[in-house]
Amino acid sequence: MTMRIKNLVTITSITALFASHAMAGDDVLQINRQSRIEFSDPLQGWDRDTYGAGWKRARLIKPSGEIVELLPSERLTSIGGTIFSGAFYSSVSPSRKYVFLSTINTGVVGDGPAQAGKNIHSRAYCPVISTESGCILSSNTGEVCGGHWEGKKDLWRYGVDDRTDTMFKWTSFKAEDIWGSFVKSENFAKSVDWHFEPKINDEVVRSFGLNNILACDPPSAKNRGAYLLVARQLEVEGRGIEAKFLRRKSNVGAKQNNGVDRVKADKSWLYDGPEDQARTRMYLIKGDEIEVISPGSSGWVYVEYKGKNKMAIRKWIKGESIE
Repeated sequence: MTMRIKNLVTITSITALFASHAMAGDDVLQINRQSRIEFSDPLQGWDRDTYGAGWKRARLIKPSGEIVELLPSERLTSIGGTIFSGAFYSSVSPSRKYVFLSTINTGVVGDGPAQAGKNIHSRAYCPVISTESGCILSSNTGEVCGGHWEGKKDLWRYGVDDRTDTMFKWTSFKAEDIWGSFVKSENFAKSVDWHFEPKINDEVVRSFGLNNILACDPPSAKNRGAYLLVARQLEVEGRGIEAKFLRRKSNVGAKQNNGVDRVKADKSWLYDGPEDQARTRMYLIKGDEIEVISPGSSGWVYVEYKGKNKMAIRKWIKGESIE
């Protein structure tokens, strides 16, 4: 169960980087004495020159110490993703129940590599997060994002206008509703002889990923049936990693092994992001135990590994490397 690291410099940096508290250079939004949002992995080099200042990663630290990764499946890569603007552009509601974040969603239009000022499309959003669960409740864009909290009742103002209803225009991220929406789309496609085949994964993406669905709709005896249906359909669509992850997290149909997966390849590289260009100098070996934090796109998986010193390391790995 040993992680192979190529040199001592990397070992030293890992110890500092993955400490339980925010390291120097991270950006922190304090919610209260027990909880906070940490922004880390700042944009550098070409990314910073192209998009400006920002952060690739954000996570909610709960009073219990539990870590909720925010939008892990939208990690910024060379073809796009989400950029977090940081603590200065975020704000906590008067009740401390919600956090307003500022993000930029960016992507490459057409084929070929990203070229600043040519084929990159970006748009600003302002997701609202529940500080209790880490659930992304809504994500608006446009002028409403230029508002602010006011009063003691979590009112959202844009100028003199009360835009609370707009900012808190809830979308249901419950497993039952996601399954129902998929079935409705499937029935409609059949009724009009539509050759487009609806995908449950499209519903998952619109819900900001499986992690967000689980945060918004915690698994229980009441919703386990719906989670099982979603997991089965993901498997039908060839998304076995996501299906296995959902079954385990929702405690549906998976063998109980404390949520542990094992590396099956003799040597599996770890990556800072879900793409080959982000490969680090670290790798795992066959038999190393990991926990899947979030399935990504195109077969990538965000995992946590704990070495002999129990220090948690979170990196990306190729799904084909996992049993």
